Amino acid sequence: MKLLGGGRIRFAILPGLLALAGAVTCGGSAAVPCTAGQSIACAGVAGCSGFQVCNSNGTYDSCNCGGPDAGSMMDTGTGTDSSSSSDSGADASGDSPAETATGDGAPWSPSNFTGLALWLNDTIGVVQDTGKPGYVRRWLDQSGNSNTADVPGYQSCEPSIDPAVLNGYDAIIMDNSSCNFVITDATSLQFGTGDFLVGAVVKVPSYATNELYIWDKSPYYTGLFLYQDTSNNFVVSINTDKATIADPDTTKFHIVIVQGAALSLFVDTLTAAGSTNTMDISFAGTNVSLMSGANNGVGGFELAEMVAVKGTVSAADLANLQGYFTQKFKL
Repeated sequence: MKLLGGGRIRFAILPGLLALAGAVTCGGSAAVPCTAGQSIACAGVAGCSGFQVCNSNGTYDSCNCGGPDAGSMMDTGTGTDSSSSSDSGADASGDSPAETATGDGAPWSPSNFTGLALWLNDTIGVVQDTGKPGYVRRWLDQSGNSNTADVPGYQSCEPSIDPAVLNGYDAIIMDNSSCNFVITDATSLQFGTGDFLVGAVVKVPSYATNELYIWDKSPYYTGLFLYQDTSNNFVVSINTDKATIADPDTTKFHIVIVQGAALSLFVDTLTAAGSTNTMDISFAGTNVSLMSGANNGVGGFELAEMVAVKGTVSAADLANLQGYFTQKFKL
């Protein structure tokens, strides 16, 4: 496996979620000026566990637990998150995700997964930078696990929003090889030797120099990687075991899903398989890196949605996820 830029870069999260002796309530702020970009833990609505971010004026945002709201959020720096979505009401714009019904007749969504560990949804929880509208400083997890995706050093290398690029839905563009999303490790992201699923709707450009990592969790280059290699192949890799499918069109978005422990890779309607994994890929303390090794100055490394599941996913729910992505994004 090639290393990014001659040696795959690791990023440490800037000051993380720092626990307070007494949690700050929603809308509160520290008694003394804070350092811009610093995050602290807080208790929000109904005692939910969330975080606040210090703005350039030395005050904290309101407590944000990543709960459902009305679309992408603008971090205003005044303690209020405002929506940048044009939706007015439930699915008023016709953007209902998928028509696949659950047993009670409701549309299927990733929230139906047992063991849902991560859900980055392009319509909910994309937090923009108050100083740079259209640029993203974090992406709030909708799984209920608070696995927020942050951008270390966001002031100098934020990803941007590609508006309505995919059936009217936004995607996030990462086009700086020094930047990526980082999710702080949690037990929900430690898959062990058991079953798991990671799925995404991505567009990965042709890039002959470095591999482009959609998902990367490993301190020793032996963990779980989902990436596009220098020959434009989608690859899932655990240790020396791989499954590979060629990217037939680097100008388009694809549904890319990896499922284990019996390693399987799905790209749109194509399937490839590797050997069943017996290696513990928990790597406790190792963060998850998303969208690393982006194509400097060219762009095109885009993510519209991502889910991760810890545990077994049935064939029916795998098909439900594929149908959800297909119908939502018209792929």
